[in-house]
Amino acid sequence: MLILLFSLISLNSFALDCTDFSGSWIGECRNENNAFYSTRTIVQNDCSEISDAGISKKIGKLTLYEGERLIDYSRVIYDYQWMNKTEKKEIVFKKNFVTWMKNHSSYTNAEHIGKLYMSDSENLTLEINIYKKGSLMKQTCQYKRRDQ
Repeated sequence: MLILLFSLISLNSFALDCTDFSGSWIGECRNENNAFYSTRTIVQNDCSEISDAGISKKIGKLTLYEGERLIDYSRVIYDYQWMNKTEKKEIVFKKNFVTWMKNHSSYTNAEHIGKLYMSDSENLTLEINIYKKGSLMKQTCQYKRRDQ
């Protein structure tokens, strides 16, 4: 009886009350200029944090990333939010690529605004509007789960 109780508690504690984007994904991205294959690994332990491309982002809070992988920018500011805070099925995001100057002023070099959602448990869609140097490029990526 005690084992059954602990089994139920552990199963219930792992259930998320939001869409779980976790997994390894493979798919195709398209924009006005070209199409290319893409892979993506997402780790999501709960509804308040998601890790994509090895970078952990807080959902509902601004996340600042400073890393060695940034070549053209000194920092990236992530703003991830649930589109509908009660259903928690889609994530909308804004990603600012920022250069900080020595005099402590900053300017945004590029901005990505997009949406991440699943049509079912095997299909993931990423829609991004990329603003850079006054121009806009729309990109859509369609992924299929490749786990196991």
